[in-house]
Amino acid sequence: MNTVNTEPQEFWMKFKTELENNFTFPTEYTYKFILPTDTTKLKQLTTIFDGMKAIFSYRESSTGKYTSITIAAYHADADEIIECYKQAVLIEGIKSM
Repeated sequence: MNTVNTEPQEFWMKFKTELENNFTFPTEYTYKFILPTDTTKLKQLTTIFDGMKAIFSYRESSTGKYTSITIAAYHADADEIIECYKQAVLIEGIKSM
């Protein structure tokens, strides 16, 4: 998901269509991210999901440099999912799977 895209609006519109074609809303959606192990960055990510019924799972790499985070959260529609991704990609060093 973390990509250099010359047409970001087109990317998000296509992604929204894919979500709407593959999920019945409201739904639980699972995110997977990898971040450099940094408590500030991890807090930035978890803050995006404040107020949502989200479940977080963390796994640190064998070297401790990176942490993978799986987040399961309920969303009313595709726009909520897209908004979470748009906020997440602003975190330096984040990768989405």
